[in-house]
Amino acid sequence: MRDADHAGRGRFLDRRPAAGGSVLAQFEAVLAAAAAELAGHVQAVAFDADTSRQDVARDVPAYGTKLLWSAPKLIVAANERVQGAKVRTLLVLAPASVKASP
Repeated sequence: MRDADHAGRGRFLDRRPAAGGSVLAQFEAVLAAAAAELAGHVQAVAFDADTSRQDVARDVPAYGTKLLWSAPKLIVAANERVQGAKVRTLLVLAPASVKASP
C-alpha cells in the first residue's frame, strides 16, 4: 500500500500547475531563442501536463507551417529554459488573434 501511495503522489507532483504556468509565462523567451521570426505571430495558449502538450495559436495560416517546422527547436528550448518542463509535443491551433509582445 505504501508504494502505491508514494507513486500516486509522484504523479500528482508531475501535474502541478506551476510547471504549466511557467511554460506559458516563459514562452516569449523560448520563442526568441528558438524561432525569433515567429514573435508577434504566435502565442502559447495552454500546456497540458498530463499529455506534455503545448498548444500554440498563430495569427495567420502561413505561420502554421513555419511553426510546425520550428516545433522540434521550440520543444527543446522550452525543456532547457523552463525548470521542470516536460514538453513533448506542440499542437498548432487554427489562426486566432495574437497580441504582439510589448
